Amino acid sequence: MSSGKKVQELENWCRQLIKDFREEYGKLDELEKSQIPNTLDYGYPCQIEFFWVDEPVEYQLFVTLHDPDRKDEEIVINGPYKGYEFINKIIEIMNEPRWNKKAGYKVDEVFSNFDSDVGDQENKYSDAFIPQISNFMHCLRMDTTVDLKIGEIGGQVMGDCDWCTNIKGNICELKNPDSLVSESIEIAKQQASQIRNKKDSKIPQNNVVKEEREYPEIIGTYYYPTIRIGDQLELSFKEKLINSIGSPIYLPKIDSEFTLDGKFGFFDTFGFIGIETKSKKEAIDLLNTIFGVSLIFGFESLSVRESELVCMKMNSELKSLGGFTWYSSDSKRPTPYTSHSSRKTAIPLESMRKILDIAEIVTYDRDLNDSLLFLLESYTHLHDYEYSSSFIFSWFIVEKYISQLFEDMLSEKEVSNKRREKYENHDKWSSDTKIEVLNFCGKISHKKYPLIAKYNKMRNNFVHQGRKIDEKESKSLFELSKRIIIDQTKLLTSTPP
Repeated sequence: MSSGKKVQELENWCRQLIKDFREEYGKLDELEKSQIPNTLDYGYPCQIEFFWVDEPVEYQLFVTLHDPDRKDEEIVINGPYKGYEFINKIIEIMNEPRWNKKAGYKVDEVFSNFDSDVGDQENKYSDAFIPQISNFMHCLRMDTTVDLKIGEIGGQVMGDCDWCTNIKGNICELKNPDSLVSESIEIAKQQASQIRNKKDSKIPQNNVVKEEREYPEIIGTYYYPTIRIGDQLELSFKEKLINSIGSPIYLPKIDSEFTLDGKFGFFDTFGFIGIETKSKKEAIDLLNTIFGVSLIFGFESLSVRESELVCMKMNSELKSLGGFTWYSSDSKRPTPYTSHSSRKTAIPLESMRKILDIAEIVTYDRDLNDSLLFLLESYTHLHDYEYSSSFIFSWFIVEKYISQLFEDMLSEKEVSNKRREKYENHDKWSSDTKIEVLNFCGKISHKKYPLIAKYNKMRNNFVHQGRKIDEKESKSLFELSKRIIIDQTKLLTSTPP
């Protein structure tokens, strides 16, 4: 059959579908009409559009729209095209008025780096169609290596009530219009019957107890830079092959469990850390505490931001995870789409357990925990070449250290609370003054004194005069602040455990 005849046959098939549906639809009562499924709704207004590839394999994307601004019963057949020309044809079609106009519904975010409030870039029909056309292309590309059967191979909703169905083959040769109509009408009648039966039931609705299983929320993220956790780790041949030929999806799983600050947690061998909590802020604090301890143990780690979190649900009985969501940002931190072959560093299990034990201890000391988070922020800014910001976070640690030394000295001298009040006057007892006094009293050694005094002056010049901090000084102060934290957590060595 010629291409023109095949197109005409498909157009006739679509018109017959709409005609038969509306005849049967008219016989339904109002309740039954309201139960017509969106996937099989050809009521007014309705447009049907096909995107068709017939070489090297035959696939159709069957799109049902309900656009009040377009002509009812409009049928558009795009194709059939050869596979190699399909993308260019799609781009041309998406620039046509019917697709390039604003959609009647809010389109979900498609471009991760676009602000959803910028113009209407994410609110056109063509934007809403991107996930559907992407899924269709995925079917075309994997057909030769996956045993996809002839017929419908899945569908997706588009907007509020529009529907897209992927079909392997030609729908004219696979289904009669009346079979789709019968399916739609039967579903509507069954749904309406169930509603009526519920209304007629003698059992009071308030006596019906529904058992709804609650699935705890898990929030987590991957270590960055990427790492593995475990001993004698090696990717399987299957994992290596998938990493090489495709875009792998490795969802987090519960390989090892722990408790942190009373919260259930887990990690997997690919460096994902999960915490059971509904609060993103709480998750960020606990995750960064783990990363901070890892940092002072010698394992490079950066602080996590909210946009880098992965959220999911957990089946507590089966210890299985599902319902994954994450924000696809431009962050370098891995997502479940990241190839696992990129992990070059490993944390042994014994070391990971010790990191978690120290993290638990740190959570009991608010001041120490805050200082640890400052250290992690300092290193994160240092990693991103933001030397002045890194310097300031490191100085927060040194400044707290100076204040603590001064308080300890006052306690040793048994200074009364009344006398202590005068030392709270920052104009008279600034960090600079405290540094001098602590040095005179032997609390800051002659070796450390010139270094701390220099950094205090640099901090003042940056804050009051806007003088930037260079890489060398930023790194040097970071190392000093890191040593302070190591000493405070009673870790006497910076080498990995």
